[in-house]
Amino acid sequence: MRLKFKRSEQDRFKRLKEKWKKPRGIHNKMRESKKGIKPKIGYKKPEKEEPKRISNLNQLKNPEIKEVVISSKLGKKKWLEIEKLCREKKLKILNTRKLYKKNPDKKKDSGETKDKKKTEKLPKKK
Repeated sequence: MRLKFKRSEQDRFKRLKEKWKKPRGIHNKMRESKKGIKPKIGYKKPEKEEPKRISNLNQLKNPEIKEVVISSKLGKKKWLEIEKLCREKKLKILNTRKLYKKNPDKKKDSGETKDKKKTEKLPKKK
């Protein structure tokens, strides 16, 4: 759990926000380290590992990779290849692109439906 550093006399006045400000007063107890806690070296948040930046398929061979950032210099063809391989390996891609307009799986209408409509004859009216 992370420590919360409170501003000196923040509990006493409503106008003081819950934001750390260094105590600078001559007689301030917090500055003299008699009351309260001040941030010191070592209270830093733990750093996250940076995700692996990928620019070709050979870099995906490392089994330790879990999160991936695909290089922005790649074109559509290589991007799709890397994206496909990441899905197979179940890797998380942090910078996805919308390479398709609407539905990538939806195929265009084949010419058969149009031909059937033309050949069907409507019944004649008498």
